[in-house]
Amino acid sequence: MKLLRGVLALVTVAGVALAVPATASTARSWAQLKVRVVEACRLKSGLKSAKITDYWPDFETLAAARVIGVYPQEHMKGRRGVMLCLYDKHTGKAETQEPAPR
Repeated sequence: MKLLRGVLALVTVAGVALAVPATASTARSWAQLKVRVVEACRLKSGLKSAKITDYWPDFETLAAARVIGVYPQEHMKGRRGVMLCLYDKHTGKAETQEPAPR
């Protein structure tokens, strides 16, 4: 009888443990993701003095960022540039594109 109660208690505890939803990512993992996104998007933008001005990490498989900097081409004469960046969390690759003019 004691063995049955022990097994029943173990099964109950295991069932409760499995029923609890998964915990969210840690603050450290979010910070590490931001470092990867910032570096990848800055490099991919091709802009001089590139900085991330906005950052949206909360898409399931992607993170998004807005990058500002200076166009490196001589004919742009130091004009400020803006790029939008999507970072794939699974592959670690970034894609950038200039936003459409208003």
